[in-house]
Amino acid sequence: MHYQATAISLATEQTPRTVNLAWIAPDTAVVLRQYPPAFSALVAIPIAAGFDPINAARVILAISAGMWIALVVRLVSSVLDVFRGVLIAAVVFVLPATLLSHQSLLSEPPFLVAVFGMIAAMYYRPGSPLLYGTLAALSSLIRYLGLGMIVSACLWAMFQPGSLATRLRRGILAGIPSLALQGWWQLYISGSGDGLTSFHLRGRLGVDMRRAAGAISRWIAPGIEHNLIRLAATVLVILALGLLAWHYRVTISRILREQRPLSRLVQVCGLVAATYLAVLVFLRLFAEYIFVDQRTLLPVFVLVTLVIALVVSALRHELTVFHRRIVYGVAIAWLAGAIMADLAYVRQSRDPGIEYAEARRLKSPTMEWIRRNAQNRPIFSNHAGAVYFGAERFSRAMPQVWTDADLRTFADTVRARRGLIVTFREPYAKVEAAKALVESLPVKLEATFPDAEIWSFEGGP
Repeated sequence: MHYQATAISLATEQTPRTVNLAWIAPDTAVVLRQYPPAFSALVAIPIAAGFDPINAARVILAISAGMWIALVVRLVSSVLDVFRGVLIAAVVFVLPATLLSHQSLLSEPPFLVAVFGMIAAMYYRPGSPLLYGTLAALSSLIRYLGLGMIVSACLWAMFQPGSLATRLRRGILAGIPSLALQGWWQLYISGSGDGLTSFHLRGRLGVDMRRAAGAISRWIAPGIEHNLIRLAATVLVILALGLLAWHYRVTISRILREQRPLSRLVQVCGLVAATYLAVLVFLRLFAEYIFVDQRTLLPVFVLVTLVIALVVSALRHELTVFHRRIVYGVAIAWLAGAIMADLAYVRQSRDPGIEYAEARRLKSPTMEWIRRNAQNRPIFSNHAGAVYFGAERFSRAMPQVWTDADLRTFADTVRARRGLIVTFREPYAKVEAAKALVESLPVKLEATFPDAEIWSFEGGP
């Protein structure tokens, strides 16, 4: 929702403003702070050309998917051959996490373009820190997790041969574009009065650890729905790959020494995956809005899968017949599981739909009522995303906790604006808080539906 709202603002007003969800704020828009602006800026281009916001985002996602896959084909082909380049690109594209992130209106596809653009620059032109430093900076303006790309670019620049002074100078050069672009953006949002992103130690680590474990198991053992069976398969695959890597460690070292282009590409991908993961963990611990799930782990899944495929492909003639059968068996089973998971997700996306494109949302009588009866009335809701994607309307949030003074102020605000209160019954929509709120207000029931209720103040303003 915020991506589309900011894109509309950029296309029409040339300012990165998004919908203001705060119920008490007098302004209906606020400068974007929760997300960086580059993805919205990209979506604003087709909007300015006449596309509606959702289709504009789809255009950007489709173009981005083609670009980063083409970069993978080019990189792999440069160290192996075109056939294996296409094959390995297809393998990383059928990752269930890849499909998941490309089905929704998310910033992952253009972020992966920036990531693989940076990897290509680091691989082909390791002595050009400004080039891959600029691409790293652009990635951080698409997603804040691009800070990991900045670390990668600076470290890679310093890893190149040269004196200590030369290495430090290259590292600084790689960081200058990020310092300039991120510094500009942070100063811009600070000057808007919204303040810089705050850092504090966050809790609920157990929830994210379980979510991360589930995402990793679905990457390693896709297509298996039973949790225990999937966990067992994950452990077996890790053990098999680990034992093979240990058994052929000398051979792998020799191949990487002899095939310098392959070694350099593996080093770049490994470095980028490691720094991205380190920054992800750090931001999850201390920053707002960061979670560890299939979406945020996608670059790690893609890069590690790519490295494994590169090494196994280069090693295949060195394997014994028995070990080759194991590798091929695991690869075929994994590919079949990934395709099965992808097909299941595609079927679900078609009927009944996924997330905000579910048929029950699109055909919801609540949304039809809002479109028909609330055209000129502001909406206050416990689920702003459902209102936006279902009725194509922005709405304000509702108080989750309140004092008596807050309750009076909220009531006066809604009454003065002739607003409507829409309370959804979905579990993640903070149903109990919404129910308690309306029970504390002198409101009347305008309409009730299976998924929501609509309330207004008697007598208007």
